[in-house]
Amino acid sequence: MFSVFGENSRSTNANDLSNPYFLSNGDNPGVVLVPKILKGSENYSTCRRSMSIALVARNKVKFVNGKLPQPDDDHEDYDSWCRCNSTVIYWILHAISDEIVDSIMYHDNAAEVWTELHERFNEKNAPRIFEAKKTMQSLTQGSNSVTTYYT
Repeated sequence: MFSVFGENSRSTNANDLSNPYFLSNGDNPGVVLVPKILKGSENYSTCRRSMSIALVARNKVKFVNGKLPQPDDDHEDYDSWCRCNSTVIYWILHAISDEIVDSIMYHDNAAEVWTELHERFNEKNAPRIFEAKKTMQSLTQGSNSVTTYYT
């Protein structure tokens, strides 16, 4: 079946839910996507996971994982990309505490914001992970280690 706009027209695809440039009425910048805001390294992993789930559900994860880079200014998708990218940035900014927002406010690309947050807060979990693994290795069940007990 042929549309009025032609088979490969971007206008036709803009209404396709699978198109990453599609924005529904519920995809406005004021929408709160995650239940808790990012406060720092102590809740970074859970906030990142919550935001990832929300972005996948809205077909916008490609804006943060770098799989949908910014097109050239003269490309037909440039305006759509800018509109969606700005919406994603706004969603991220609303999911972050005021202290953190000020340091990332002026990034123009959602992927840059996402990467900056990851670089800043993900590394600080390494000491916690080390301590948790160390603690788990020393757990015992009676006179047996946990590994021996369960084997």
